[in-house]
Amino acid sequence: MAAGQGRCLAQCVAAYEKHGGNIIAVEEVLADETHQYGVVSIGKDFGHTFEITGMVEKPPKGTALSNLIISGRYVLGPEIFAILEKGEKGAGGEIQLTDGMKALAKSQSFTACASMERPMIAARNWAFSPPISPSPSPIRHWPLCSERN
Repeated sequence: MAAGQGRCLAQCVAAYEKHGGNIIAVEEVLADETHQYGVVSIGKDFGHTFEITGMVEKPPKGTALSNLIISGRYVLGPEIFAILEKGEKGAGGEIQLTDGMKALAKSQSFTACASMERPMIAARNWAFSPPISPSPSPIRHWPLCSERN
């Protein structure tokens, strides 16, 4: 399912129905922001989805696998819970879901689908640009994935 054709979790479910395995929604960010997120590497292109060949949680600046971040929407197999129960700490001294998914990827496939209807960079530029007209609040509403259609 292409970005903009349904809500992002619905896109993940559609990708699961097509590919099986585990599905992760991804979004594009600026390259100099990748150190703040879990990042995926791009494998085989399936059209509107792609194979994930690697993941890293909060890579050091300048070392990210791509500029595609894990956006926090998943369709994962139940095996992930046994991995996370081990309590192994990763980046920031915390249990990281990305690390659990990397362990699961040793035995199961992972596929990514885009989770936005417009490029993340354009949305971010819009969200942080000065208001066109005076506004009582400098904060702009940025539609969440669940609000997009």
